[in-house]
Amino acid sequence: MARPRKRSGEPDAQQRLVDALWLLLESNRLNDLTVGMVTAKAGCNRGTLYYHHADLDALVYSAIERELVGDGSVISAVYDLVLGTGTASPTALMDTPSFRRLGLAIEQGGIELVSAKIKDIVARMWQAALRPEGVPLQPATHMLLEYHISGVVALLARHTRSRAHGGLPQDDVSELLRRAASFLIDALGDAEGVSPEEALARLQTASRVSRAMLP
Repeated sequence: MARPRKRSGEPDAQQRLVDALWLLLESNRLNDLTVGMVTAKAGCNRGTLYYHHADLDALVYSAIERELVGDGSVISAVYDLVLGTGTASPTALMDTPSFRRLGLAIEQGGIELVSAKIKDIVARMWQAALRPEGVPLQPATHMLLEYHISGVVALLARHTRSRAHGGLPQDDVSELLRRAASFLIDALGDAEGVSPEEALARLQTASRVSRAMLP
């Protein structure tokens, strides 16, 4: 299949598809979306979507991953708080477009997709940080990740549901996320036999690699 042409000065087709998906989710449940709805909103044909993605589910996964990896994403913002590498105020975390978009996906019926994608990305990040040679992470490590991520997703869902009433206190949520991430680093270091300092150093490297893999 020939690569869809990009009109000069416009976002590429992949970006238009992702933008269309998020716009449609503002007024539609995730399960109600169709390929036709997305392509019409994006101003392209069905072949363009299938050129970039196997199906609509693959587009959804890609869109969620974009909000989880890269500068300004939820994962990078939380770990920037722990690593001390972020420039934004901790209280600004919940105002980021990524935080709002993930909340929107959860609100429109995508909590399992968001949770699964976060678990996949964070597990790959820690695999690269702690076991770059490819040795599987310890079972205790996977249990810690499951526990940590389930809590983060539940917190995000609660904040989204309460947004009409002002949402949760930003200072409290940001501090909770920072402390939870700090605890996770220490606990994973213990599970994998790595000092917290070494785990932090490896995480910085793995985080840069993960951002470079942004689809």
